Amino acid sequence: MEKATEIYQCCKLINDRFETWAKDPHDIPLPPDYYAAIERLIDLSELGRDITTSLSKAFLPVRLQAGVQKLQGYLEDYVRQKNSRPNSNPSADFFSQINHVVEQVLAWPTLHMKRVTVDTVENLHRAGIYPSQIALMYGMIHEKSGEGRGDLIEQELANPGSVITKDFVHPQETLRQEQRKEIEDWVEHMASGVSAVANPEPAAFVLEDVKTLAQAKAAGLSVKSAATHLGLPEVQVQSFYDNEDNLDDSCGNQEDDSEDPDWAKGVSFTNLCLKARDLGIVTRKSMKRSTVVSKIEEAMANAAN
Repeated sequence: MEKATEIYQCCKLINDRFETWAKDPHDIPLPPDYYAAIERLIDLSELGRDITTSLSKAFLPVRLQAGVQKLQGYLEDYVRQKNSRPNSNPSADFFSQINHVVEQVLAWPTLHMKRVTVDTVENLHRAGIYPSQIALMYGMIHEKSGEGRGDLIEQELANPGSVITKDFVHPQETLRQEQRKEIEDWVEHMASGVSAVANPEPAAFVLEDVKTLAQAKAAGLSVKSAATHLGLPEVQVQSFYDNEDNLDDSCGNQEDDSEDPDWAKGVSFTNLCLKARDLGIVTRKSMKRSTVVSKIEEAMANAAN
């Protein structure tokens, strides 16, 4: 249910952003979270994998994957075009495809509502339809050959009610009821508010204020979105993001004092940097705690001598 909910939320956001953009009389770009939601939708669709292991068949996942696969191609074309022509917009095919996918997903709450019905065997026989064909219409199939069980239909014609009883339910109708129940449970789950799915929308920010890669990363823009907005090659954006992540990793243990000497235990990294500055040591925010501690001890030792 969580995957279905997140896919639905992505498409809801995409639809809302597109409608707002389409109604705006000014020539403004689509917001970054529009593209971020599309990228998340592609990730959630698990292209190239069996999505039915994580998304029930009630949501028509195979059809979803086919639509998203086509969308991914249009998105990649747009990104390549944006690298050479920063002011360009996605193609009409791109918008047509994403709107098709979004429309399909937003229709999920109303899936599997139409009851599966078949005309009576007698009426179908009168219409000249062969027993084997009628059997196929009723879901009566030989397991091995896949052909219709015409013998059962002939039995029914000879003795009405012997095969198609009052309690008979078409196999496809049984499946429809099961899938409809899954959809209703999911809708109820969403309405209950218990879902812990992360909203794909990033924290609010003004797009026009994002003018550097640092600002783009801080705003939560994906590599593709940042490249599109800033008119830069994706490889350049990716390199910058990777360097920033490496810096974050290097300073991730700055408050861990488990390996510190006794005098440094309990001292925050900020205060260690202040102490280092008092000793004439230049520190950087990307330094490891152990490095700052070592430099302080070295400076104190030199001062004692």
